Amino acid sequence: MKQFLVILFLTLCLPVLILSQGRVAEEEFGKNRVQYNNDFSNWWRYESDNVITYWYGKGRNIAEVVFQLAEYDYEEIQNLLQHRVNEKLEIIVYTDLTNLKQSNIGEEEQFITQAGYTNLVGNKIFVYFNGSHKDLRRQVREGITRAFINQMIFGSNLQEMIQSAVSDEFPLWFKEGLIRHVGDSWNFADDSRLRDLLLNGDVDDFEELILDHPVLAGKAFWHYLTLQYGSNTIANILYLTRINRNLENGFMFILGKNFGQIQQECFLYFQQTYQNEQPIFTQGFQFLELEGFVNRRNASISDISLHPNRRKVVYNENEISRNRVFLHDIVTGERRVLFRQGFRNPFQDPDYNYPLLRWSPDGSRLMILYEHRDVIKLREYDTQNWEYQEQNINPIFQRVYSFDYYDRRTLVLAATTDGFSDVYFYDLPTRQQRRFSQDIYDHKWVGTYEYEGTKGILVSSNRQRNELERTRRDTVLPIDAFDLYFIDPENDKVAIPIAQSAISDERLIRTGSGSEFFFISDLNGVNNLYRMTPDFQENGIKNFYEHAITNSAADIETYDFTDDILIVVKNYGGTQKVFFADISGQSKRQLPNTHLKSKLHGILPSAPTRPPQPQFNPDEIEEGATFQTRFDDAVDFPFNLEPEEEIRESTTFLRQPIRFDRRVGEKQVQSFRSSRAIASRLHFRFEDVTTSLDNSLLFSGLDAYAGIQEGFDFPPLGILIKSRVLDIFEDYVFEGGVRIQTNFNGAEYFLTFDDKKTRWNKRYAFYWRSRSDRQASGFGTFDQTKNTTAILQNRWTYPFDIFRSVRFTGILRLDRFIYQSTSLETLERPDFNRQSFGLRAEYVFDNSYDVMINIKNGSRYKFYVEGVNQFRVQFSPWAFDASSGFMTVIGFDARHYQRILKHSVIALRGAGATSLGSERILFYMGGVENWFSPSFNQNIPIPQGEKFAYQAMALNMRGFDQNIRNGTSFLVANTELRIPLFHYFSRRPPRSDFFNSFQIIGFFDVGYTWYGSDPFDGQNPLNNVTISNPVSSVEVEYFRDPVVVGMGYGIRANLFGYFLRVDRGWGIETRQFQEPRWHFSMGFDF
Repeated sequence: MKQFLVILFLTLCLPVLILSQGRVAEEEFGKNRVQYNNDFSNWWRYESDNVITYWYGKGRNIAEVVFQLAEYDYEEIQNLLQHRVNEKLEIIVYTDLTNLKQSNIGEEEQFITQAGYTNLVGNKIFVYFNGSHKDLRRQVREGITRAFINQMIFGSNLQEMIQSAVSDEFPLWFKEGLIRHVGDSWNFADDSRLRDLLLNGDVDDFEELILDHPVLAGKAFWHYLTLQYGSNTIANILYLTRINRNLENGFMFILGKNFGQIQQECFLYFQQTYQNEQPIFTQGFQFLELEGFVNRRNASISDISLHPNRRKVVYNENEISRNRVFLHDIVTGERRVLFRQGFRNPFQDPDYNYPLLRWSPDGSRLMILYEHRDVIKLREYDTQNWEYQEQNINPIFQRVYSFDYYDRRTLVLAATTDGFSDVYFYDLPTRQQRRFSQDIYDHKWVGTYEYEGTKGILVSSNRQRNELERTRRDTVLPIDAFDLYFIDPENDKVAIPIAQSAISDERLIRTGSGSEFFFISDLNGVNNLYRMTPDFQENGIKNFYEHAITNSAADIETYDFTDDILIVVKNYGGTQKVFFADISGQSKRQLPNTHLKSKLHGILPSAPTRPPQPQFNPDEIEEGATFQTRFDDAVDFPFNLEPEEEIRESTTFLRQPIRFDRRVGEKQVQSFRSSRAIASRLHFRFEDVTTSLDNSLLFSGLDAYAGIQEGFDFPPLGILIKSRVLDIFEDYVFEGGVRIQTNFNGAEYFLTFDDKKTRWNKRYAFYWRSRSDRQASGFGTFDQTKNTTAILQNRWTYPFDIFRSVRFTGILRLDRFIYQSTSLETLERPDFNRQSFGLRAEYVFDNSYDVMINIKNGSRYKFYVEGVNQFRVQFSPWAFDASSGFMTVIGFDARHYQRILKHSVIALRGAGATSLGSERILFYMGGVENWFSPSFNQNIPIPQGEKFAYQAMALNMRGFDQNIRNGTSFLVANTELRIPLFHYFSRRPPRSDFFNSFQIIGFFDVGYTWYGSDPFDGQNPLNNVTISNPVSSVEVEYFRDPVVVGMGYGIRANLFGYFLRVDRGWGIETRQFQEPRWHFSMGFDF
């Protein structure tokens, strides 16, 4: 109890100490969501037993299957985790990834998404269609699982959430791995990736795997746990971990082993499995690395195309959304950038679908199909002079997944229209299309193919029927494997099956010379390249001949083929590389199955032995670890202590992992009833209510209107109560609050409304403040005034992309000063009104992101121009002045964060501003942001002849008090080396929040303020002081260097939920070192 009271006292009193001295408004940066179209204007909803599905416009067909998939898998996930959620889950359906990135939902959170993650904000799940219903099902399952696990970990009510806040957090790899495991179990792609890392990469133990590939490590861990200990282990571990608030205890209670021991067993299991498999991967020919290709930044090669003359190749490098198409000479190794698009974006899922690349059959043209601001474009290069023509593709296509030249003017496409992925002819001159399939099945990869005079289309599809006719979805879920079909344009009523396998996917078709064509298949458990020559008969395919060309240990991601030259992209040691080979004379082969493939679908090869299991001995139970009971101990122990017979994995083992390819017939599929779909109207709800001690500036624009006095005027401390109300899609957000001063001198009220429905984001804000002041009017007498301030603010933001935007803000301020009738003089004194109107324009760039607390990477900056006009309108007595003063402010703030020494960062900042006009801003230099106990230097003079209307701080300048320099203009530069010390002591981040956030820093500050145009002018008021007495006055001139420098060291750490900063700085003024000063403050960054 005593410890609890101490913690409570510190938690409540520390904010008072911290906030009692006030804060200075920091520059607002921020990223953007960009709506490139008005597709989100009309939303629909469909409510079922467990989920509510939302969609817009052309997403209805996708939403229907999303609802069916969610209800289809909901009960299975619920039973697996043995948990229930109290509210229905809300699933937001987007037609593709591009539209998902335009959503406003979760904008306040750091919207970081990575490839394959299903996004979740609150109980809202976001899914999108990428041409595969099988992948759509994975997203739905992962979203439902994430919602369940979040509630299991953090609770569903306030009490449970508070308890979870002080418990150990689940490691990211542990939680995300479980979500992936339930969503899609352990599949061939995961198996291939881990095999490559363990055989070819620099991964020596499970700790290294967690650090470099946390999600893959987590998924492998849960796969092993399910195989060895059963699926019930999942719910048991989660439950006991939450109850005991300790992950180690959960494993000890359930498995009798500590967490680290299970991790080691898991690593040894996979390591031994892959070592036993290694002899089966015999290539038969030599792969050579493409000369001149370097992948230093671990970019993904999303597409590749080999020129018909076999000398040139084009490929696209996708470096976290920055695309560059290279033209590479195979012989010389030289390459040049042919096309570039986008920028590095670590916040959102990279779109690996675009751009798509294809050479024309004669090699005279190169087609690049890409997407720009939600518009699909075709760019065709003439390879003679590398000039290009470009056109927008027909807007009926929502997304194109693959294409090929059919003839000189026609392309064959696999594309989505109205939520269905189908096969099309596309005529380039007229932009007209011809649709071959119009059904619920998926078609993702196409190629032009000609056999004995019959020219047609090869397509990879998960069809369940051969007829190309329009079909209703009903209760059919198109989640089967992808097979190969042939479509004859002259007989477009049927798709002729070529290669069908219920246990493998065939994809990425390329045609070769003669009647051969090539495709990728995971028939043996690894994506290998196969060659096929079909034999067409009247009733379809009678015989087909296929054999594997490659026998790779790692998946072939993409490839191209011309004559006997093969060029492939695959992982080696975790990095994608480009290889080529001459496969002429390659013999036919059948590939042996991998261990995972045999375990799931066939004969089991030599399996690794199960790690030895220690036997339980009741005599070894530690004292105090047994149950206390009033009954006597049993004479005979009631458990069989004989060693169990070793269990060998088989194809019929009971502990099956969550199989993603189970047939639809095993569970019931619900029908979509159109009558239950209704328009989604505006529905607002409370997001949160917060109460805190606070004296910050409530929103941008208020800091420019503080009055001049001896020292900087910090806002008084108050109790801030605020709440947010927003609609379900977060297009409209209301935020309101009240701040009551702790000295009960007035109050503040504010209300903001954000309209983010369209590309122009609009904010409307209202602020009201009232307080009383006392001013000395004579010896021992004071005048009492009541001051009221009303501010109306309107800001319009136009985002160019996620990082860049322009912002325009208009501010109307109304001040009224009412003199209380404390004397005859004040009774007759009229009230004073003053009004001002300001306009501010900003250009903002921000691509910075948090690596860990107070450690950023990237850059952010802003340039701004602001104009403020003072005017006066008073009705009693009448007074009007259209412009009693005008001021212009021009400024900038730029910051860059450069990573060094793996975990550390060098943070650089430059800022400056100048004020022009009949009224000015007085900038004070010295001290730090959010200083606990600021002191003001009274020895530096403030000119009395200047007309100052506003004041602001020019920070940081450590080693000095405030007002070491002042002026109407300033420039400041700050440099910090931030070292998270305890991250270097272990490969895993510290569990303690204090040690995880602890940083030591070194800093260097330099800056100056000045009046006029020249800071080194001898007439600068800094160098002139007037000393006077009743008899005479003397003006003294002496030299002070306008430049001041501060340097020193400090520490940063999170304590009691507040990020505290301690700095010790030595100031240099006029080339003289000053006594060191301590600065205690709070806040992030500079």
